[in-house]
Amino acid sequence: MSLTTTLAAEIAESAEENRAARNIRATSVTVPDWEAAKKILENSVLAYSKAIGLRPNDATLYIRRGCAFGVLYSPGRDLEDFERALQIEPNNVDTLVKCSERHRWRGS
Repeated sequence: MSLTTTLAAEIAESAEENRAARNIRATSVTVPDWEAAKKILENSVLAYSKAIGLRPNDATLYIRRGCAFGVLYSPGRDLEDFERALQIEPNNVDTLVKCSERHRWRGS
């Protein structure tokens, strides 16, 4: 299996794990469950970072990593990724919404 195929599989898996982790976090889970979800999200961030290294002009990767950073409560990191995605795709409505939400939450 090539690096690209392996990385694509990691990205797809990470996206699914990211959704699962958000669902776990949203249901007031116990500390051990949050720790497991946090580890999954951290692995997702690493996978998206690797993918960004290979495809630095793929706005979707920045959006997904930004979402993972947001769930991990990484202030500023999520917004940096959303703003980078907007530089790549300035008319992406979903990213515009995410950026505005982050600015609103941060009070900026």
